[in-house]
Amino acid sequence: MISIEGKLIGKPLNNNDAFNILKSLDGRKHQVRTGICLINKKGKKIVFSVETEVEFGRNGDKLIWNYINTGEAMNRAGAYAIQGKGAALIKAVYGSYTNVVGIPLNELIEKIKEILYK
Repeated sequence: MISIEGKLIGKPLNNNDAFNILKSLDGRKHQVRTGICLINKKGKKIVFSVETEVEFGRNGDKLIWNYINTGEAMNRAGAYAIQGKGAALIKAVYGSYTNVVGIPLNELIEKIKEILYK
């Protein structure tokens, strides 16, 4: 889930919605949070979440529309794919890059080890 100043941002409905979302992120920081629940065969449960802060550069309308016209913005929370062409919109990532892509791998691996071996 993506949020900026407490407002949740989902997937864009259309290109204009994608533009409005990306424009709201332009030159600003926002948060990406992923929640995960693991349960082993014995019923032991670990629930955790990881938050990553992403800072957009100042991209401007033309670059935003060029990105939207690639088709990559649709079907993605926040209207961007950091692992694709959307990387051009990003100034910095503070925390887990893989969390922004979809799942925080390092944190997940550590929790899997914990639930299996401790």
